[in-house]
Amino acid sequence: MKSLKFSSAAAFAALLIVAPSVHAQVAGKWNVEYDMRIRSGMGGDEVEERGKARLTLEQHGDSLSGTWLMTSAPPPGTSAQPQRPIRGTVSGKTIKFSAGPAEATINRNGDITKVQVITDYEGTIDGDKIAGTMTSHAADGPMAGMSMTRKFDGLRDRS
Repeated sequence: MKSLKFSSAAAFAALLIVAPSVHAQVAGKWNVEYDMRIRSGMGGDEVEERGKARLTLEQHGDSLSGTWLMTSAPPPGTSAQPQRPIRGTVSGKTIKFSAGPAEATINRNGDITKVQVITDYEGTIDGDKIAGTMTSHAADGPMAGMSMTRKFDGLRDRS
């Protein structure tokens, strides 16, 4: 009976070692577009401008690291953003990662405010496509605690 238990445990351990990864392979460079400027009104939110970014991901098992770099021109009155390091996870086809902090300029009815934001991303990988949401959280100033969720999508760069 002991050898049967040992044999079963050894077989299970061997299965774990040779089992294929259940995580999507996300490492590489991704060309991403995201809702950059949104106007909120009584009729709801309207996307005024889409921005472009370069997402570079490194994958080690279920852990992600890399960078997010905005490649489109910044909105008027703001400066270019530096490359932001990201950290996160992948589970199946779902990725979650965070970038921050970075300075953002918020225009509310002509009142300009600069705040530090941390951005959380959640998306789905489908082959060479990525799509999801990004939620920016104001980390300081009069808007601390407020957040805005926007959509992003993109393609893996195969060049």
